[in-house]
Amino acid sequence: MDNGTSSGLQIKYIFSTLPAEIIGGTWQDKLGGKLVLRFGVFWWSVATILTPIAARIGLPFLLTMRAFMGIGLGELGHEYSSPKDDAELSAEEKRVILGGSISKEPVSSIPWKLILSKAPVWALIISHFCHNWGTFILLTWTPTYYNQGQNQRCL
Repeated sequence: MDNGTSSGLQIKYIFSTLPAEIIGGTWQDKLGGKLVLRFGVFWWSVATILTPIAARIGLPFLLTMRAFMGIGLGELGHEYSSPKDDAELSAEEKRVILGGSISKEPVSSIPWKLILSKAPVWALIISHFCHNWGTFILLTWTPTYYNQGQNQRCL
């Protein structure tokens, strides 16, 4: 597999997670986290099982399957559920969490300047970026390293 094809497979996978995150978040709000998590695991598992078959059929099928895997991964990002469904929380904790976190009025403006002026926020942003970048590099370039650097065939 040449570098262009490999890059295409990686891009298809990564960019298919973006819309899936938005759709999954919307579904999670409407249907609950447990159902969306189950759907994401099922979808991703089926796509994973079918990937070798798609690779044998041809590149368009493999690209499609990689996109399906990305959709499943995007859905897996929404694995939390509502505090009211959490058996670990007491009734008092649920009352405080649910009663104090819902605004009665729509937010008219977000204090971005105040939020971005806090050191812990920047620590989270930087650590999240570094973690995701490192994970992306390992997941996407490890096959290329084994193929070109170690002369091992991955597919």
